[in-house]
Amino acid sequence: MSSSKIKIVCYHENIIKTFIIIILLVGICVLGRVVLNSFVGDDSGYIFHPYIQHQQVEKLFIGSSADLGGSSPITGQFYRPLMLTTISFIYLLFGKAAFAYHLLQLLFHIANSVLIFFILKKFGSYLTSFFLALIFLIHPINVETFAYVSNFQDVLFMFFGLSALFILTQKRISPLNFVFVIALLLCSFLSKETGILFAVMISAYLVLIMRTKNSLYYFSLFGLAIFYLFIRIGFAGVGFSKIAFSPIGHLTLIERIYLIPNIFTHYLSVILLPTNLAIGQVWITNSAFPIASNLTLPATLIAIIFVAYQQFKVSRKKLYEFIFFALWFTVGLLIHIQIIPLEMTVADRWFYFPFVGLLGMIAVSLKNIKIKHGHNTIILSFIVLIVSAFSVRSFIRLSDWKDAITLYSHDTKVTDSYLLEHSLGFELMQIGKMDQAESHFKKSIYLYKTPFNTNSMGVYFYKKGDIHNSLLWFEKSTTLGDYFLAYHNAARLFLEVKDYKNAAIVL
Repeated sequence: MSSSKIKIVCYHENIIKTFIIIILLVGICVLGRVVLNSFVGDDSGYIFHPYIQHQQVEKLFIGSSADLGGSSPITGQFYRPLMLTTISFIYLLFGKAAFAYHLLQLLFHIANSVLIFFILKKFGSYLTSFFLALIFLIHPINVETFAYVSNFQDVLFMFFGLSALFILTQKRISPLNFVFVIALLLCSFLSKETGILFAVMISAYLVLIMRTKNSLYYFSLFGLAIFYLFIRIGFAGVGFSKIAFSPIGHLTLIERIYLIPNIFTHYLSVILLPTNLAIGQVWITNSAFPIASNLTLPATLIAIIFVAYQQFKVSRKKLYEFIFFALWFTVGLLIHIQIIPLEMTVADRWFYFPFVGLLGMIAVSLKNIKIKHGHNTIILSFIVLIVSAFSVRSFIRLSDWKDAITLYSHDTKVTDSYLLEHSLGFELMQIGKMDQAESHFKKSIYLYKTPFNTNSMGVYFYKKGDIHNSLLWFEKSTTLGDYFLAYHNAARLFLEVKDYKNAAIVL
C-alpha cells in the first residue's frame, strides 16, 4: 500500500474515532442525568422478584418474563430471559442501587448509537451518518427507552440485532462470521420478541444489498426461528396470547385500521416536534390531529415513493439501499400500529426500531446531494441548532423521570390515561396522601374500569377503615377478570370479618 493510501486510511480512522468520542461524550453529558433518577412503575417488580434477589438465574429461562411485582411466579405472554438475566447480574453487583441500572442502560443506548453510525456510513457519508446517529442518541422520543429500567429489553434487543447487522456490513460474508450473526440474533430474540425483526432485516440485507444466493444463510435464519420457538413454547411453555385489559383490544380490526392514520401522525409529530411526551397513552380517538391525520400517512407514502424513484435514477444499487431502510421503517411500524392489539395505543419505545429505518432512508437520500461551498456554514448552524434543541428537550424530559410521582403527575396533564391515573393514585396512597389518591383512582375507573384499578380502590377503602366499601370493590374487581390479587384481598377480608362462607366461595 502506498504512503498516500496509508495517510487516507489513517485520516478516515481518526475521523471515525473522533465521531465515536463525540457520541460518547454527548451521551454522557446530555443524558447522564438519568443516573440520578429513582425506580419507576414496574421497575421494582423486576428488581425485587425472588428469582433475581436469590440469583436463581436458571429459573428466569423457564416460564414467562411478565412482571407481577414479585408476589408470585411470573406469568404472562412475554419471554425475555436475557433481559432478566442482565438485571439479575446488576443486582448481584450493585443490589438495589438505581444508578447502576440506569447507567448500564444508558451505555447500551450509547453503544446502539455508535453501531448505527457504523451501519449508516456504509450507505451515506461519514458526516451525515454521524449527525443521524447523534440525532438517534439525543432525540427525546428515545428517553423512555433508556430511562425506564422495565424497558431494558429494548436497548438489549437492539444492541444484539445491530451488532449482527454490523458484522455483515463490515466483513465479507462467510459461514464462520455468520455463526456469530446467528448467535447475536438469538440473544436479540431472548431479549425481546421484537428481535425477530432483525432476522427479517438481515434476510432483506442478504437479498437486496449482498445479493447472495447461498441458501445456507437463509435456512440458518429459518432454523434459528424454529429453535427460538422451541425454547419459548416447548421448553419455557410460553405461548402467544391476547392482551387482557386494553381499550384498544376491545376494538374490531376495522376500527383499529381506522385508527392507524392517527397513530402514524402521532409518531411523526413527536419526531418533528417532541413537546407533549407521555407514557401510558391508551387513547382510541385523538382529536389533536383532526385534519393532519388524514393527510400525513398518504403524504409520507408519496414522499417515500418519490425519493425511491430519485434513487432509481441514480442507480439500481441506490434504489435497493433505500428499499432496505424503507422496509426496516415499515416492518417496525407494522407490528406496533395495532393490526394486532397491544396494551397501549402508542409508546415512545416502540419507535426505537423503526427510527433506524427512517434515519437510514435519510442517509441514503442525502449521499449524492452536492452542497455548495457557501452553504456549509448555514447547514452546520442548522445541525447545531437541531442537536441543541433535542438535547435540551431530552434533558428536561429526563427530569420528569426523577421519580414515579413526578412522572405520573406530569404525564397525566398530557394525556387522559386510566393507567397513569391509577399509577399516580397508587403512589400517593403509598405515602399517605389518601384524599389525592382517591380522586385519581376515581378518574382511572371513570376512564376505563379494570380489575387492577377497582382492586386498588378496594385497598384504598381498607386503609381508610371502610370494610364495607372495600369488600364491594374487591368483589367488583373479581367480576372484571381473573386478577389473583383481587381474589386474595377479597378472601382475606372475608376471613377478617369471619364470613367464612363467602371466603370459601372466593377461594
